[in-house]
Amino acid sequence: MKLTQLCNLFRRLIPRSIFGRVFLGIFAVSVLALLFVWGWFYHRFFTTLNIEAGNRLKKMAQTLAAGLDSGDSRLIDAPQERLRLVESLWLYEKNADWVRNLYWLDVSGPDPVFIASFSSASPQNSPLLPPTAIEVEDMVFAYINELEKGQAVMPDPFSARVSRRFKIVLFPILDSDQMLESVIGIEADMKYLQLLSQLKRFFFELILISLLLSIFTAYAIARNLSSKISLVVQSLKETENNKIPASQDLHIDELNRLHEGLTSLAQEIRRKDQHLKEVFARKLEELSFIGASIAHEIRNPLSAAEMHFSLLKRELEKAKLLQNPSVGEIEEQIKHLRTLVENFLRFSRKVEPVPEKINLKQFIQEMAENRQAVYENFFCEIDISDSLVAFFDKTMLKQICENLLNNSVEACENQRPALKISATENDNILILTFANDGPPVSDEVLPKLFTPFVSSKADGHGIGLALVRKLVEAHGGEISCENTEEGVIFRIEVPIV
Repeated sequence: MKLTQLCNLFRRLIPRSIFGRVFLGIFAVSVLALLFVWGWFYHRFFTTLNIEAGNRLKKMAQTLAAGLDSGDSRLIDAPQERLRLVESLWLYEKNADWVRNLYWLDVSGPDPVFIASFSSASPQNSPLLPPTAIEVEDMVFAYINELEKGQAVMPDPFSARVSRRFKIVLFPILDSDQMLESVIGIEADMKYLQLLSQLKRFFFELILISLLLSIFTAYAIARNLSSKISLVVQSLKETENNKIPASQDLHIDELNRLHEGLTSLAQEIRRKDQHLKEVFARKLEELSFIGASIAHEIRNPLSAAEMHFSLLKRELEKAKLLQNPSVGEIEEQIKHLRTLVENFLRFSRKVEPVPEKINLKQFIQEMAENRQAVYENFFCEIDISDSLVAFFDKTMLKQICENLLNNSVEACENQRPALKISATENDNILILTFANDGPPVSDEVLPKLFTPFVSSKADGHGIGLALVRKLVEAHGGEISCENTEEGVIFRIEVPIV
């Protein structure tokens, strides 16, 4: 569970934008590279420099000790030339401005005594002061075992007090009995370590520069990728609209392959769509032929039945038996069957629209005025721009509107028929809506509302809305219906061109 929480936290920390991810990646790589270079440079340069400085101090102390070791047992009585040897070395190294303190300490007596001690002036405000005999004695006794064995030692300057932070070497001088008699100490300034702070500052400056360059580079890459992705998205929309995207070089191999895939997909969709249209058209022709044949076969005996019923009705009228309710029921059913056959013949005919430019608001207003002449309480609100035009087969558009208007009026039953017709344009798609305030369509009927012989009305035959769908689809559009709190909305979406 904890691992999952950590993974989720890590995902939240990762930016979701291209700019954020590219910036984070570039900056992280830059910082890691700088840290690696810093570690490598520090280890190689400063470690080597520190070792070389220690070796040089050891060599100086060893050379001085070799000149001073005369075999005498009392160092305090050393001749003046030995002191001059120490002084000459001091003067030589002093000119290099590196060695700060040079001393020769007698440790053979009960108290340590400087035989010789030379110090140069420390930089202003520097805590690096010349040592006292007690300080040197403390260092000697800290490393007494190594010194008594004749080994040179280099005390850690950072483990001592602040005042002793020099590069220090202590070199022992033994008497003839190999006993420790005196110690030569050389203390050098660690100025080369100042390079470390300068180098740190330099690396911090590099990190700041890396931050700025990362922002600039990430912005340039993200902007370039975003523009390329926008082209891919545009190609995807063209594919969605059944268009084949134009070939173009995005200058990125992966995006080029994606664009080629979209182009191939668009071509395949168009091919299959064309194939489906051909199959659908063929099946529709077959259905139309079969339906028309059946309708004609029904209409012929129906016409004969109507004729004989008319004759029978005359005979019943003479016999004064016309008031029988069965006669009216038979007549009503024959009329319903005739209407059903005629509507089905109309639905089964093949439609080939001939689109023409229509001013939609003017066309709808004329139809609404015709309905207002028939229904006294009919109210229709029209929300369509004066400049909005549609490319429709005028006769078919009239059939569509008449069916939807009639359907809305009949749905209102005893209420005042109120309808709102609106139209908008979005992405070259005309959206035409018919909203009425009638009762909602049942959930059972709604999915099959545009199917032949399905109706929400008790006496409906279900051909009207099926014919509307057929005419809309003939124009390459779609029709849908939904229930809302205000009533029922029919929405037609058709390409403008």
